Amino acid sequence: KNVKLVNLGQKNTLAQLVVGQEVVMKTKKRKVEIRTKDDEYIGSLPDDLSKRLRLFIKAKSRYSAYIKENNMNNLIVFIKEDSKGKKVVNFISFPVNLSTNINQIGEEIQKAFFDKRQ
Repeated sequence: KNVKLVNLGQKNTLAQLVVGQEVVMKTKKRKVEIRTKDDEYIGSLPDDLSKRLRLFIKAKSRYSAYIKENNMNNLIVFIKEDSKGKKVVNFISFPVNLSTNINQIGEEIQKAFFDKRQ
C-alpha cells in the first residue's frame, strides 16, 4: 500500500531520505509514526490507517516500509505486509474502506487478551 504521510518531520531529516530506503513503523498511543532506523521522526500515517494498523500490529502482524517518493512537501511510503497475526488472519490489512471490520478486529484482539489473562 502506498501511503502519503501527514505531520511531516524536520526538513533536514526529510532531505536525507532516499527512494527505496527502509524505514521503521513505530506505534504510539493513537497513531503509527514512520521513523528512520536512527529513530528520527519522518511523519505519521493518516488516522484511519493508523487505527487499523495499530490493531494488526498488536495482534502480531509484521510490516516493512520503504520511502517511495519524497519531494519535501509530499512524502509517500510503501508499506508491505510481511506476516499476519493469528488473531487477524481472516482480515485484510488494507481494504478500500479502512474502517471495514475495525470493531470486529478490536473485539477479537481484546477477547484474546482477556482469555490469556485468565
